[in-house]
Order: sequence, then structure tokens, then C-alpha cells
Amino acid sequence: MHELHIPLQSQWIHKSDGQKTWIMKYLKTKAGKEERNYILWTGGWKRIVVDYCHLIGLLILFSTTFLYVSCTKPEEELYFTGSSMIEKWDVRKYFPTQITYNCGLSGSGIAYLESQKGMFQNVTVVVISGGNDVSSIDNLDEYADRYVQVLNDLGANHIYLFAILPRLAFEADGYGKVRSLNAKIKDRIGKQPVEVTYIDLFDRMLKDGKLNENYFYDGVHLNSWGYDLISGELNKVLL
Repeated sequence: MHELHIPLQSQWIHKSDGQKTWIMKYLKTKAGKEERNYILWTGGWKRIVVDYCHLIGLLILFSTTFLYVSCTKPEEELYFTGSSMIEKWDVRKYFPTQITYNCGLSGSGIAYLESQKGMFQNVTVVVISGGNDVSSIDNLDEYADRYVQVLNDLGANHIYLFAILPRLAFEADGYGKVRSLNAKIKDRIGKQPVEVTYIDLFDRMLKDGKLNENYFYDGVHLNSWGYDLISGELNKVLL
């Protein structure tokens, strides 16, 4: 249902040990006959105000809201980066309670992650990458070292890393190469300073040793069932 948004912004400056600034936005929404009013704070903090609240009442509430801000839980920010598996992931649909940012790029590999060095300082990042590199890798150990270094260089405070997912092209060697690469990456993760939660769904996406095409629409990219699977597993481990 279509919503009309009418924003009104104000600013409140609070001084304590230093100077701290909060920005308040008044947001009135209408969907059909239903109207609601909100106060939204920077950092994603939100407090719902009584329906049909008059502006004068809102301003009075604004003057006292600071008493309750510390009791309001901030929404989580979740960044996603990697290849087309990320870019095609409808993260807003699957993670509605988080503030999500999709930074995926179709066709990309480790070089794309390297270009994002330092871009995710002190935030949480979900990574799916490496599948597009597998066929061109000559030295698995060197690539695994480079891969883990890239994870450290992102600057994140926590990373949720999916194992490189299977695809039809990897069946030529019985998935031997990609399995070995995943194992080497996983082994190195525990020896690095960055906090990583490793999510391995490789075998879940196979059936009788072959690609389970119920999860893929072209032997490479996930369909809706595939995204249901990875989203469900990520939701189970999100801190």
C-alpha cells in the first residue's frame, strides 16, 4: 500500500563531557486511512508516537525524549559484499529488522574485495566471494593467504563468511579443487585477528554428490529457494 511521507527536521545539541549532537526527524506516514507519527534519530533510533499526535504535542515530547533514548535499542547495520550472489540477494526482504547495505558486484572476485580495503571500519559485513576465481587459481595456498588478508583489510569488527558455493562447472573434478580451497581458507581464518563466523552450506547445496538444482536457476546463481536457505542460516547465527 502506498505511503505518503511528510518530514520535518529539528536539531538538539546536548553537552556533557564533550559536545554531542542529535538530529531528530518528524515523520508522518499515511497508508489508506491509517496515519502514524514517528520520531527518528540519527544512528537508526526510532520511537513511535501516538497515532494522530498533534505537532504541538510532538514538540513537547521532543523536549523530553532524551530521557528515554538510552532505553531504545538501535537497529543493526549489516553490510553485504562480494559477487553476484550478494548483488542479487534481496537483503531488505530477508533482514527487515536490520539497516542493510548491498555492495555486491556481479562477476567480481578477490580483486573487488581488495578494492574495498578499509571501507567497512567497525561494522558487520557478510561476504560471499571467490567462486569466480576458482578456475583461474594456480596456487591454492597463495590464494587462501591472499583471501584471508583481504578479510582483515576490510576493517570490519565482525565478518560472516560463506564458504565458496558449488556450481555446475566445479563438477568436472568432483568438486575437489573448490573443496580444498574452502578448507584452506577456513583453516587460516582462526589464526587471524578479525572475528569471522564461517557458514558452510556447500554440502547442503549438493544432492548425491551433484549440484542440487532446486537451489539454482542456471547452475551458478541462486534462485529464491537458494536465497531462502542462505538467509535462514545467516539469521541463525547473527549476533
